Amino acid sequence: MVSSDIELVPIGIFGKPVGFNGDTYLYLNDDIELVKPSHLFIKIEGLKVPFRIEKYKQSDKDIKVKIASFDTKESVAALKSSKIYCEQKYVTFLETPEGELVGYKLYRGEEEYIGDVLEVEDHGLNSLLKVSIQSGNVVYVPYHADLIVSLNEIEKVIKMNIAEGLLTL
Repeated sequence: MVSSDIELVPIGIFGKPVGFNGDTYLYLNDDIELVKPSHLFIKIEGLKVPFRIEKYKQSDKDIKVKIASFDTKESVAALKSSKIYCEQKYVTFLETPEGELVGYKLYRGEEEYIGDVLEVEDHGLNSLLKVSIQSGNVVYVPYHADLIVSLNEIEKVIKMNIAEGLLTL
């Protein structure tokens, strides 16, 4: 069971098995860098369950891991395409040039769709996302790397920690 004070973020998915001893590839989201974590978390029956990393090898193009309790090619093959979570302290979010966010779908947290990014307004130290919300109105959302939960450049989705009530101002 995961302690409630550990902040987990989605980092990618498991790839195909490597060899016969339970090694597998990790495919990370484009917007992050990962510093060698001690555990990865896999969602099982709605709960994010930690698994200890026994081996971790990162090259320029990929990451290969061996996870405790997954000792065969067949056992680790069952993880293929499963979403992986990691403690936020091991994750660095890479910055995307702000103008490239136009057209992205904005979510609060993991699942609450807010709307589409129409424009990024730079106000010196602060940037705002101009977002067309589902009601047809436009709202402004503060944009800062610390607020980003995940950013998927392929699907053009940005998930952020947005304070309750901010969208109703």
